Parts: sequence; C-alpha cells; structure tokens
Amino acid sequence: MGHREVRPVQLDWQHPVEGEPYRDGSPRYRPLFSRADLSYKTKFYAENPQYADEWEYDPADFMPEIPEGTPYGYQLYETTTEGTPVSPAFPTLEELAAWCEDGATVFADHKWTRDQWLASFRAESLDTDSLMVLDGSGFHPLGSE
Repeated sequence: MGHREVRPVQLDWQHPVEGEPYRDGSPRYRPLFSRADLSYKTKFYAENPQYADEWEYDPADFMPEIPEGTPYGYQLYETTTEGTPVSPAFPTLEELAAWCEDGATVFADHKWTRDQWLASFRAESLDTDSLMVLDGSGFHPLGSE
C-alpha cells in the first residue's frame, strides 16, 4: 500500500543515477532491487528449477553487498518500481524517522509522525506496505492503535 521500505546502506552510499536529471533538477536514480529480494529469488529458483529459465540474474540490478565491518545506516526507498531512494542515509532508525516526519509520505500525500515511522521500522518487517492499517482515523502502523 505505502510502497516504502527501509534498506541498510553504507553511510557514504551514493545511489547510482542514469540519464539527465528531471526538469526540477532532482537526480534520475537507477532503480535497484533490494538484497532481500535477491536472496528470496535465488532461493526460490534453486528450490524450483522448473522456473529457473524465467529469471536472468544481473548483479547490477540489485543493491550492493555491504562489506563486513563497514559502517552502515538506513535509507528509505520507494518500491513502486524496483527501488529508488526517497531519503538520505542516516546512521540510526531514529534519525531516519525524524527526517521522514516532514520529508516523506507513507502513501500519496499521507504523512506519519516520527513515532509512527519508528514503530513501522522496528516491527518484524521494515516494509511499511505490510504494516499499514486504514481505518476511520486514517493510515497508521499496525499495532499502534
């Protein structure tokens, strides 16, 4: 529903761009699938070889691995496409949540508070799609009622 997820990234990560910037000057990011998606697909096709010829794996289509020992943080991505960044990278989920309160929407023009973003980040899944509830009071993280 919200099509947002938090991805771990190196703190100095610069998401690749492609082509000319948009008219407003913002970068045209190259969409990348998450590492979790790569892991899922690799496992699925290993367990289901009858479908293996349907998937052409190109490492350049996925987020890079973070080398062991490298400082990392968190970045909000949209997942309507393969994934492009919505936020800068932050060293903690708390800092990302604070930025998201004014800097991001959870769905269309719906905004969350810092605490709502943080609750969604700390739940079992960092994918807000699976954590949003729509009721009479609007959109909110599952379990925050």
